[in-house]
Amino acid sequence: MKIRNLLFTFIICVIPFVSNAGSMRCGNKIIVTGDDSAEVLVKCGKPLVIENVAIEEKKDTKITEENSEKKIETKVEKWTYNLGKGTLLKILTFRNGILDSIESGDRI
Repeated sequence: MKIRNLLFTFIICVIPFVSNAGSMRCGNKIIVTGDDSAEVLVKCGKPLVIENVAIEEKKDTKITEENSEKKIETKVEKWTYNLGKGTLLKILTFRNGILDSIESGDRI
């Protein structure tokens, strides 16, 4: 019985930290990494700033014994949300229209 209580207490303490990684609350809705940009726009509204960036990534291809690299251009968008006074800015990074990461920026 003691082990069960200890395990339960551990899970209750760890869940808030695990669930916070890769998610953001917009009012009473939650977005998570893997959501597409249209879904985020519906749930969170228009961001404060949208920055469009195209980056080149190298991808290894092994067709023969020789190693070769292929350059792929990836469309990256960074959306910045201001969630209110006293909060941190939230910076959402989309790769090819899919939410890749959620980071905290400066405090407002």
